[in-house]
Amino acid sequence: AYQTVPETRDVTGAHRRFSSEGADLITFTSSSTVENFLDLKLPWPAGMKVASIGPITSATARERGLNVDVEAKRHDVIGLVAAIRRFYGA
Repeated sequence: AYQTVPETRDVTGAHRRFSSEGADLITFTSSSTVENFLDLKLPWPAGMKVASIGPITSATARERGLNVDVEAKRHDVIGLVAAIRRFYGA
């Protein structure tokens, strides 16, 4: 078992970089990553796509108002990467 603990500080500068630079695509590997990321209330970059590791994570994203553009058929990181590559035609 594992426990997901949300960040309370931006020790790496990732929040600042995301807010200033944006992103083309964000990956979610669990429902808790969806919840914790959205709870940060960072600005959502225009046109940013959403990739999900599987149907449970996708359902959570949709429940929180996100459009899921990519969903892995194989529900692991390898499957997620493959799905993103297919999405971008690589």
